[in-house]
Amino acid sequence: MELRKTDPAFLERFNHFVTEEVAVEEGQTLDAPTRYLAILATLIGCGGVDAYREILPQALENGLTPIAVKECVYQATDYLGYGRMLPFLYATNEIMTEREIALPLVDQTTTTFDDRLEKGIAAQVAIFGEHMNEAWKKGHIQRWLADNCFGDYYTRTGLSLRERELITFCFLMAQGGCEPQLIAHAKGNMHIGNDRAFLIRVVSQCLPYIGYPRSLNALSCIDKAAVDSAVEKRPAFDARMVGKWYKAEMGETIHIFPEDPPRMKMSFSTSGHYNFEPNCVYTDGDALCWEFNDEYYRMVYRVRYEDGKLRGVYTQFGRETPVVYERVSDTPEDGEYLYISPNEYVPGRKTTRREILTEYAEYAPCAAVVPETTYALGGPAPEILSQYDYASYLDGKKGDDLVFAALAFVCDHFYHNGSIGLGNDRTITGLIRFCETHDGRMNCRGLAILLAAILRLQGIRARHITCKPYEEPFDDCHVVVDCELPSGERVMLDPSNRLYYTDTAGRYVSIERLREMCVSGEALIPNADASYNGGPFDAAENHKYMTKNTFRFNRGTKFADGVDDRSVDLIPAKYAEKQNTQCAYTTDPAAFWRM
Repeated sequence: MELRKTDPAFLERFNHFVTEEVAVEEGQTLDAPTRYLAILATLIGCGGVDAYREILPQALENGLTPIAVKECVYQATDYLGYGRMLPFLYATNEIMTEREIALPLVDQTTTTFDDRLEKGIAAQVAIFGEHMNEAWKKGHIQRWLADNCFGDYYTRTGLSLRERELITFCFLMAQGGCEPQLIAHAKGNMHIGNDRAFLIRVVSQCLPYIGYPRSLNALSCIDKAAVDSAVEKRPAFDARMVGKWYKAEMGETIHIFPEDPPRMKMSFSTSGHYNFEPNCVYTDGDALCWEFNDEYYRMVYRVRYEDGKLRGVYTQFGRETPVVYERVSDTPEDGEYLYISPNEYVPGRKTTRREILTEYAEYAPCAAVVPETTYALGGPAPEILSQYDYASYLDGKKGDDLVFAALAFVCDHFYHNGSIGLGNDRTITGLIRFCETHDGRMNCRGLAILLAAILRLQGIRARHITCKPYEEPFDDCHVVVDCELPSGERVMLDPSNRLYYTDTAGRYVSIERLREMCVSGEALIPNADASYNGGPFDAAENHKYMTKNTFRFNRGTKFADGVDDRSVDLIPAKYAEKQNTQCAYTTDPAAFWRM
């Protein structure tokens, strides 16, 4: 029976509260995949299988992957028991089958029966601290908790460690009567980067589905966990850490001041942060810890003074990376830290990116033969695309609209993270599988290869182009799509930013013309729905970034599913003496840009 017919007035008020108040409340919003993950976990926790059936399709349509959903349901086994989890597994399978999502999904298991205890303990330590190393020895239940709960579930891919702690918090919050465990897992969330403010946002978004009493209980538990965590984080500070320290990998300098609580400032030569104070600095035993970045990119550092250096690890996305800082000075530097953006100035020169692009603007005829570009056009769509409603985006679309529908498809389902790569399988299927195991994300090259391959399935000539800066070797480049529209115009498509440009006359901007416009200073007009990972798009910063990265270009000669050929460079005539000879090059733009 449909509530729209039987209870329309009630449904109107409820939906208004959820969509017009809760979902958009200032300071309480979450990105769509996180919000839906929390709501689904909450519905599982309270036994709301009917509401779960309503919400799951919305979650899948708003960026939550089938694998993430399945992992959430599986993990509920340890917090609700098989008896209460099973109806949700059946409901999930029914809905995914209806949506033609092929089952079973790719297995996310990473442990064996021989190493699950060891890896489960490691997960416990990462979340709760070093004292968990011995907790499993206290009895068989504690051992099962380590090898089964954490070893069998927390070690699986498909969800990050932060996401797994988040859904556990939601399971416990929604059940009620689990306040001691809820406090413990609130502390665990805070320990790995899901801070107090984030957990309050989670409670806010889930309140309509569990009511006010359990939501208020959860807020009390969050406050208790925050107080406990603050007390736990206040052992004596090791004064030997005071000073100026440097880590070469990211050009990272940290300044540690002799204050209580400890105060730090950080500067990076490569990533753009300057005069930066972490939002959380604290001591934990003999370790100095600090946390920064937003909820998704949260990095938690933990270092100790050893042999005149700072040694430790940082944790991001549930993975630990070793770090070592060398002492520069016993005295930290205060005040403003100068930072010159590499998007605006060429490293080692007092030259802006636009000035260097203008200096090297000219090309020249070239005797070098550039092989013709070949395309594998058409063919059947890989089965995996059907799991993501591919047909609904492209069916009925014609002409140029087909191209922009493909851009929307890619950007609605897959997101950018430049630090995680794209895997070794460059086929459409391989790239999507990589995203499924990396929070729906991959780097700009992977997104561009995927979009171009999808366009070629539709018979449209499209290829990925690497856009490179002046310096060699370079720290950063960008990869976009060069597309010949059915109308005959050329356009640059940037799936990392859901972006294409037009000029003031409304004409699409190709990559070749984009370079010319960066030199001339002509206005670049982004499409109205341009966005970075579903968030705001900074047009001015992107203009600077592309001014940096349109100095020279690289492409392959064969474009087919799974091919990532990088064989030909286009460089300015004046730059020829700097060219890396590992790659063929031309100074003739007509030869390079020929489709």
